[in-house]
Amino acid sequence: MNYSVNDKVYDFEYGWGVVKDTTYPVKNFPISVLFSSYKLIQFTKDGKRSIYDINPRLSFTEYNLVTGGFNNTFPFLKKDEVVYVKNKNNDEYLKRYFSHLNYCYIDGLDSKSTNKVVKWKIIERYEK
Repeated sequence: MNYSVNDKVYDFEYGWGVVKDTTYPVKNFPISVLFSSYKLIQFTKDGKRSIYDINPRLSFTEYNLVTGGFNNTFPFLKKDEVVYVKNKNNDEYLKRYFSHLNYCYIDGLDSKSTNKVVKWKIIERYEK
């Protein structure tokens, strides 16, 4: 599994967190996740807490060990993917380039043209 900086992930012990680094310099534990409890925890590149774990713990959906729901396949958008967002009046769609979470780059620019982003309430995948 490939985790990226700013991916929102879930762990059954720590809850929700955000990937802060994917190149942490400790052998076998390159993924750093900052959880809502302000704990920074390292994971293996495939989302395991220990090299001895059989299964990964990092998921893109909330789960528990009784009912399941684990998902380490990122179902969302990729950086610079074309999306539609609703304008402030909710009456018109605007074409934008996705950045992360619910942010898109400003004024229809992509990451090569700007690093400024705007938060949107409604983001939908662009269908050709």
